[in-house]
Amino acid sequence: MPRKRTGPTHKVKTPARRGQQPSSLNEQQRTDIARQLLQHPVRLRIVAWLAGQGSIHTQREIGKALSLSNAAVHYHLKRLERAGMVTLEGMRPGPNSITEKLYGSRPDVWREAVKLNEADRSAAYLDYALACMAEMHREGAELAKADWQEHPFGIGCYEAYASPEDVRRLTRRLLKIVEAFHREHGRPGKGRQPVAITLGLLGSGGAGWSGAGRAFSSWA
Repeated sequence: MPRKRTGPTHKVKTPARRGQQPSSLNEQQRTDIARQLLQHPVRLRIVAWLAGQGSIHTQREIGKALSLSNAAVHYHLKRLERAGMVTLEGMRPGPNSITEKLYGSRPDVWREAVKLNEADRSAAYLDYALACMAEMHREGAELAKADWQEHPFGIGCYEAYASPEDVRRLTRRLLKIVEAFHREHGRPGKGRQPVAITLGLLGSGGAGWSGAGRAFSSWA
């Protein structure tokens, strides 16, 4: 199905695609491309949004839809274009006599790139999950600092000593609590606002964390 174009456009010479075709990717190249995409959640959001739209969009439109600055979108689009995940599809006149570039997604390269073996897939998804958490924490911290009353929060950081089975039991208990909360509050509603919930139990080297055991909330 042809891509929908948003607004008036004028034709330009189609740029050569810099990313390799899926059939030419070996396992290591697939791993490298997938990690390049997954290691930062903003890139995944951009690719997923473009793919979901089924149309081509400008840097400004992407930033507005995802609440990202033009500088951030520009940086990540360049990285994605080099990896072959998005392509420059053309240009069109923008506001203030500026010519804007139009970008589209490459779901064929994306699907091929994430065909990793189990070990590489686990490592890539761990990188992605931790990057998502870091992005959620960054965004949440900015909102909380701007208005603690409007954006209440609760955070904590602890070190403990436990066996692998202890960690598994605690993980199951915490996930039950979080999943129950998510089932009850998983949809927008009157008086509700978006809230990011992150959960992490990770191995620790121990050094320097012996005093960790702090919780902080906006209502304490």
